[in-house]
Amino acid sequence: MKSDLTTTLIHLSKLYPQDLANPYLQPQRSQVVTGMLGGRHQRQLSRLHRIMRVESDEEGFELLHVKFQLAHNPEQAFQVFEVQTLMTRAFYDGRTGRAPAISSAVIMLTGPEELQAHQGQWRLSPPGTPFCGVRFQVDPIYQKTVRQLQARGSAPWLAFAPLARDVTADSLRDCLALMRQRAPRPRRMAILLNMMATLTTLDQRRRGLRGVVMDFIARHRPLSSLTQETPYPVACHPVMNHVEGHEALR
Repeated sequence: MKSDLTTTLIHLSKLYPQDLANPYLQPQRSQVVTGMLGGRHQRQLSRLHRIMRVESDEEGFELLHVKFQLAHNPEQAFQVFEVQTLMTRAFYDGRTGRAPAISSAVIMLTGPEELQAHQGQWRLSPPGTPFCGVRFQVDPIYQKTVRQLQARGSAPWLAFAPLARDVTADSLRDCLALMRQRAPRPRRMAILLNMMATLTTLDQRRRGLRGVVMDFIARHRPLSSLTQETPYPVACHPVMNHVEGHEALR
């Protein structure tokens, strides 16, 4: 199941990079995702780490690092620090002495029922001194409500509805209908349905919603046949391809 979910999350990030990035960007800066890390660069990271190139009206570009976290991981903060360090070294320009800014967000699919901090950090500086290190956003999807996921305004976030804290069979059916409106292309819808069906098995509250998704698939025969196909051909964003000298990060 973990392997299937990982593959589906990768396809999701390739098909919908802007939609996945939007909650972690600064809307007042009109930031646009223009590339996705790939090739030997991506091979140095776990497949659940996704690196996006982000541009705005300002000069230069920035990097957005998104990590899908399937379960609580005590090394989470250190892993974010590792990735940010790797990206900074990879994109450092010795001629200008500069590297692009990088921000990180960890999308948690399961975790503590009462997660207090929605910001994580890895501190390098000693206690009692000004902070030096890495701070990042923590986005506990499993704590969101169905309405909050719907408000993100795009199909991929609806696929996470089986993990919402207040989801029911009826509200999941509403999300499925809305997802079909927002993802009219059958193959994209099939990928979202596969992801949603897999996420029902990850639901730590064990609400048994897989049947709702499978019933929807069964009632839409073209989608039913597409959900059986693997791997999915996907239209990827441009790929960035130039980091060497580091072993794979988790």
